[in-house]
Amino acid sequence: MRLPGGPDDEDLVEFRFLAESAGAEVCGVILGRRNKPDPAFFIGKGKAEEIQQRAESDEIELVLVDHDLSPIQERNLEKALGCRVLDRTGLILDIFALRARSHEGKLQVELAQLDRLIVFHRLEDEHLGHVLDRHFARMNRWLEPRGLRSEMLPDAREYLLEQGRRHTMFGARDLIVAHRREIEFPLADLIVSGEVPPGGLVAIDRRPGAEHLHFTVTAAEPPASRGAGPPREVPVEVTISG
Repeated sequence: MRLPGGPDDEDLVEFRFLAESAGAEVCGVILGRRNKPDPAFFIGKGKAEEIQQRAESDEIELVLVDHDLSPIQERNLEKALGCRVLDRTGLILDIFALRARSHEGKLQVELAQLDRLIVFHRLEDEHLGHVLDRHFARMNRWLEPRGLRSEMLPDAREYLLEQGRRHTMFGARDLIVAHRREIEFPLADLIVSGEVPPGGLVAIDRRPGAEHLHFTVTAAEPPASRGAGPPREVPVEVTISG
């Protein structure tokens, strides 16, 4: 689907090629004409109804739009058409995702796709909390096979949520970046440097007035002999500052 206003034939041929490169089977092309895009749908409601009827009758699963859509327009169109909608940039990212081979390349594409998904989804505190807890739990699952544990104390959690509240129009991006910067990277440095021994527990807190989080490593001291009971925990304080 596209709105005329340029070298139509060349653009249309190129867009069809992009669609086929992404593995789509092109069932047809619908053109439209407007003086300016509709803020809610990009196209007019009448054109949206026409496309919806065509999609329903032909059992179409994907509608491609040869223009850039805002996330709101994309979401509204998906609701109105009853199928997935991709704009030109989203289609190109899908092609990159299909052809990315290296881990770094795939990660870059995934981050670009995430930016497009979350940039306009404003999150409330409850949602930010769920995102933070999920990322922290995922990090702990990564630590478990290494015999390590970590816990985030309430003041540290609130500090990270504050970082996430700065630009909620960007979704959870600020929160995720803060989690990496304030917890994942410093903790990785501690582990690599050998300051967190096997069986150790890392308590993450924030002290009043501190600019960064505070890490307290509690090392498990092995028993002197068999049958001497469980290991004792020996606290070793480590402060990370950046």
